[in-house]
Amino acid sequence: MPGQATLQLAGRVAGEWVGELEKACGMARAKHARVVLDFADVIFVDRAGAALIRSLMKEGMSLVNCSVFIKEQLKQPLPDKNFESGKS
Repeated sequence: MPGQATLQLAGRVAGEWVGELEKACGMARAKHARVVLDFADVIFVDRAGAALIRSLMKEGMSLVNCSVFIKEQLKQPLPDKNFESGKS
């Protein structure tokens, strides 16, 4: 299994793009030991996107180049009884 894959994201992690990110991460995890999400060009994350990102981080994925605004969004708890908060 090759070392690392970096997925460069842009725009919004919201709506239908949340499912696309989940698929892309699944494919990357199948082929690489480590997956990094580059958030340099991400401007917004909705609740579903934040839940997915927290879940991915809990599974060992890393985030780089994440804005302060998005970091704060990821720290906010979600009103989802089935979601366990990841590390902040």
